[in-house]
Amino acid sequence: MAWKETNVFEERMKFVVAWKRGGWSLTDLCHEFNISRVTGYKYLKQYKLYGIDGLKDKSRRPKYHPHQTRKKIIELILQERKDHPRWGARKLLASLSARFHMIRKWPHPSTVG
Repeated sequence: MAWKETNVFEERMKFVVAWKRGGWSLTDLCHEFNISRVTGYKYLKQYKLYGIDGLKDKSRRPKYHPHQTRKKIIELILQERKDHPRWGARKLLASLSARFHMIRKWPHPSTVG
């Protein structure tokens, strides 16, 4: 007896196809697929809005991180490291903060390192 191998995307597609064919109440269909009705409505809504791509898993990565170092500061640090490859993080920060005194908040040396 062979094992059946499926993935989440295929199961979501089977759910939507079964719903579109008709003959099922949403409660029975969700029970058949072992999902809640809330999840069933979510899959149908995503399919209606985005088509097949709506059934794929979405990234859980945050779009914004509040403590992320600004790009301009990263560029300055990388350029300074390129100019002085043997300097450590504290020395790089000291040099940068002396040259760019208008930047008040520099990252921690461990971030630079």
